[in-house]
Amino acid sequence: MLGAVRICRCCGRSFRPEVGRQVFCSPECRNRNKNDVRKLKRRSKAFEGVGVSNCVSLSAKSCLSISEAALFLGVSRPTIYSRIESGDIHPIRYSARTIRIPMDELTASLPQPAKESVDFTHLIKLDDAITKYQVSKTDIYRKLALCGAKSRRIGFVTYLPADVLDDIFKPDEPLDESIWVGAEVLAEKYGLSRKYVNDFALKHKVSRRKLGSKLYISIVDWNNARFTKGEDGDYMSGKEAKEFYHVGGERFYETVNASGIRRYRNGRDVLFSRKDLDRLFKDKGPEIPAEIRRNYMLGPEALKFYHIGQKRFLDETRAANVRKVRTDGNYVWYLKSELDKLFKKI
Repeated sequence: MLGAVRICRCCGRSFRPEVGRQVFCSPECRNRNKNDVRKLKRRSKAFEGVGVSNCVSLSAKSCLSISEAALFLGVSRPTIYSRIESGDIHPIRYSARTIRIPMDELTASLPQPAKESVDFTHLIKLDDAITKYQVSKTDIYRKLALCGAKSRRIGFVTYLPADVLDDIFKPDEPLDESIWVGAEVLAEKYGLSRKYVNDFALKHKVSRRKLGSKLYISIVDWNNARFTKGEDGDYMSGKEAKEFYHVGGERFYETVNASGIRRYRNGRDVLFSRKDLDRLFKDKGPEIPAEIRRNYMLGPEALKFYHIGQKRFLDETRAANVRKVRTDGNYVWYLKSELDKLFKKI
């Protein structure tokens, strides 16, 4: 498939490229441009003051000799003589053996590359676009690629289609600060990272809006998806829940993870709803039958009464298969008579 029409850098004629990076209309123009570049490199030495005129720059002279003209054009002396005979260069003869070539003749014979006309009214510089739309260079190139638009490099400056960027990055209406909060503000307020805020919003489908390079979060959706611990006591941390319901850490987290109850993060604390915890671990204030209170003993009380550690107590009661009962509130009671026999308190 033929590409868009381009302008040949050598002759200035329009052509359709056969390959993506073709800039010359024919091999002849490509070779001619290569020779011109080589000549210009040679000619650049002339501006360093090389010659027979006591290191005076050749460009400041009005007339040059054959050797100086050859050095100025980056060609050989026979080439200068050949161009004089063909009539391309008209020298001035001062004597039978001395001729000089006017500088105007040499500058007129230099190859003039065709300049492509560029309409800058619909273009914007890359740096200006980044400042105007408050986005990164990566975002600009990614959005342009999705739209099929391309950038242009003229000299050392990159230009972008301004009308396309205006459609992509339309100026949004000012956000209501009572509804939308910046992700950086939330991260600083709750002691979180910017990445965690973004990931949490995606996971819980919290409304988000991006204005330039800044991300804004709906504070209503954020508060619904995430709880900040209040004074009503409807939520408690894992440490508080273990003490409140008299359960160990291993059993607590196994039960919580198996049930899949919702948890909330407040800074570094993970909070749980008391309704969910009550459903899993029952009521905190059970009524213990008098018979159990009379004949059984709680584990923490047994540790103090027999002056033993928890690991030894658990290992020996399990090995001896001491009778125990569990009451509401996850209290574990051990039979006193068997504890006395086991720990020699008869």
